[in-house]
Amino acid sequence: MNIVFTNTNPIFDGLCGAFSFMGYDANIWMINNKPVYDMFYELKPDILFVKSVHIVPIVEKALIEHNTTVVVYGLPKELDFEPDLWCLADDVDIDFKLVDAPKVMTLKRAANLTYYAGGNPDHKLESDVFYASNFIAKENLVTNNIQYLLDKTDYKILSAGQTHIPSPACIGLCASKHLMSYLKSTKISLDFDNNFILDSIANKIFCLSNTENDFFPHYESPEEMVQLLDKFVNDDKARRKMVKQAYTKVIENETFFHRVAEIGSYLGHDEWQEQCQ
Repeated sequence: MNIVFTNTNPIFDGLCGAFSFMGYDANIWMINNKPVYDMFYELKPDILFVKSVHIVPIVEKALIEHNTTVVVYGLPKELDFEPDLWCLADDVDIDFKLVDAPKVMTLKRAANLTYYAGGNPDHKLESDVFYASNFIAKENLVTNNIQYLLDKTDYKILSAGQTHIPSPACIGLCASKHLMSYLKSTKISLDFDNNFILDSIANKIFCLSNTENDFFPHYESPEEMVQLLDKFVNDDKARRKMVKQAYTKVIENETFFHRVAEIGSYLGHDEWQEQCQ
């Protein structure tokens, strides 16, 4: 079975990694680099995961012509065909009745177990606080909070990913493998809008977020963020205890293997449930 995803993003990367691990031929199609008909000719997808924003007229025409199972991810839009499944993001509050598809589900974020750094922490990459943006978060919120940390504390802070911080603390974009090595070597991962919290837990790292969650305390202001960092940064025992509890919950319920199994239940692929156990 050939499974193709349009472009790279954290959700599609996680699903693609899970399908690959399960033994399927899963590929990312960079939609701006390869015409849609070339993609169909070369990859011959049995299932195509496509973001709704990428369904422009030429893509829609190709989807209608080819006998491919189509899973759409993103905000509802009017289409000339009926997708097999429409997945809505977990931060979007939309009535399922407004989506023109026979089956609709909420596709929640999950821990990407292919983004995992094995072995011991690398002392050359150590930090007290590490921030990585695998989603594009609210730019001003992120920069203001991290700048506050840099100005008000003496912690060793590192930032990586798509959000640029005007400081030597910002190491910029880096490959997922290196990103996870930095994460493995920090004491506390800093999160915004619960974008990185599950990946942090999967790597057994304590995480502080500005959004209420089921795993760790959260902060609602830069001042509260610093107070929580002061409380936990040197309390290894407390961090390890909370991480252990969170890790069990995530590994048992919140990985992309769980998301694949759920998608399979909508598409009639019940065998995915067994393969994901």
